[in-house]
Amino acid sequence: FLPFLENDPERLFHGLHSFGSRYAFNGPVHAPLRAMFGGDMAPATAHVKVLLPAALVLGYWRFHPRRSRRYGPLSPGFRDDPVSGCFFALGALLLLSPTVHFWYLTWIIPFLAIRPFASWTVLCLTISFYFVTVGNLHATGRWHLPAWAFAAQWLPFGLLFAGDVYRFVRQIASAAPVPETAPETVSVVIPVRDEADRIADCVSAVRDDPAVHEVIVVDGGSTDATVLLARNAGAQVLHHRAPPEKGGGRGGQIHAGVKAATGDIVAVVHADTLVTRPAFTRIRELLARQEMIVGGAVGGSFSGTGWRLRLLELANDFRAAFFGISFGDQVQFFRRRAVMETGQLPDTPLMEDVELSLRLSRLGRTVFLFGDAVVSARRWRTNVSGRTLLVLRLFTAYLWQRFRGTVDTAAMYRRYYGE
Repeated sequence: FLPFLENDPERLFHGLHSFGSRYAFNGPVHAPLRAMFGGDMAPATAHVKVLLPAALVLGYWRFHPRRSRRYGPLSPGFRDDPVSGCFFALGALLLLSPTVHFWYLTWIIPFLAIRPFASWTVLCLTISFYFVTVGNLHATGRWHLPAWAFAAQWLPFGLLFAGDVYRFVRQIASAAPVPETAPETVSVVIPVRDEADRIADCVSAVRDDPAVHEVIVVDGGSTDATVLLARNAGAQVLHHRAPPEKGGGRGGQIHAGVKAATGDIVAVVHADTLVTRPAFTRIRELLARQEMIVGGAVGGSFSGTGWRLRLLELANDFRAAFFGISFGDQVQFFRRRAVMETGQLPDTPLMEDVELSLRLSRLGRTVFLFGDAVVSARRWRTNVSGRTLLVLRLFTAYLWQRFRGTVDTAAMYRRYYGE
């Protein structure tokens, strides 16, 4: 700017000052404040002028990459992580601006490649209601955004953003233990029952990754050669044959396997999933670099062909990446100490994968890694639509029952497995 400061330095910032004090359009905070003050712009602008510095001070306190701790003495920090602080600062500036033109989202979009929040992603869609003003300008000569268009632009974002804030506060309260050292070993837990056709290949693929410290196969009462084949492939075998109502089922098996595990990281792999090398090495390196990440999931693709399976893969990736809810066939992983010491490992017979995803979000950031797994399409070869609807019904019912506080996962288990 120095070559332009010959006469009046303030002229250089005239446009910025005008947008901040004399012109306002659709700011999500400024507009409601202006309505509260009877349409008077000056007090609304004065308030956001106070709120923005306050927000930036809060951001410095929480997110600065040179601060050693995130929430307190028990939880990981943002050391050497400039992304979170930059995202927060630009997000605060955008939300507190009196005017938010659609191109302002270019401040945020690059960060969504690294922090794919559903709230900001949805805003990239709903910002299109901005163009209602162009129609009004063409028809009436007045630059005006109706209240319904303002609500359509900001309300979906606001609801999702409130969920982000809620999870952030929950993370503060949960306070996962700080990793004392970088993780070095990975324990893989595989729940099985009558998987003789697949267990040997599954264990062999897992053991091919040098980061894997141990493979624990937890049998739920197989009547075929699953146990023998698992041992021959090099896995440690545990037996957990309790009924679903008494701590059994898939979640009970996983719980028993994790309790027996000794690795710094635990990954849960289903027997019909082949995890290709170096997925577990990637996980270990990621958690070593990023202390605030407590766990996540690894995506994959189905072994079969057809557009229905490709669409299902896309839906699975979207749910896990943007909403942080992964299913069991999307290899879930987490820091063992953080989960076990805070008692966040579920033991429900079914939907343990969904519950684990929700609980991990309380402890810290979760991440979704695309690829690196091939899931058998055996359960989807016939009646893909019917099975998809069954999974959606059970998933929706679980979230609703969980919200109400009365969850019957044993009944869901029997319905899912046809027992």
